[in-house]
Amino acid sequence: MFHSFSPYEEKMTTPIIYIGAFLQLDQEKRNHLLSLFSQKLKKEYLHHITLSFRPKKHEISMINFGQEIEVEVTGIAEDQQAQVLECSLPKNVYCNNERPHITVATNGETPPKYSNQLLKLNTLPLSEPISIKAKIGYWNGKDILYRRP
Repeated sequence: MFHSFSPYEEKMTTPIIYIGAFLQLDQEKRNHLLSLFSQKLKKEYLHHITLSFRPKKHEISMINFGQEIEVEVTGIAEDQQAQVLECSLPKNVYCNNERPHITVATNGETPPKYSNQLLKLNTLPLSEPISIKAKIGYWNGKDILYRRP
């Protein structure tokens, strides 16, 4: 039996673990974001917004690699397992995540993907958004790259 696949649903063979908006934070901004939380958790992340995990070819074609953007942090959620910042992206930035966010930290046992669930449970809006700079690239399991794969 012959089965044809749409080229848009084909997985990439390039080793892209995820496409992300990688944060460009100085120490002052990093400290400010960490100060929003009531406690310090064991494993800190605070380095990117995942735009697409294990992206397909059609998703990669929609990404402007190397683009520098302004991200607005609009909300916060935390519990004993994780801390997360909800974000708003510029309209021209593709993201397949229902609620773009930055995983700030976990307790060391909870996987970062728990942030998606935590945002649905208990997100508090910030009184004023916090603007941060980010650059679009991808993680190949070894390095962050900002050029088209």
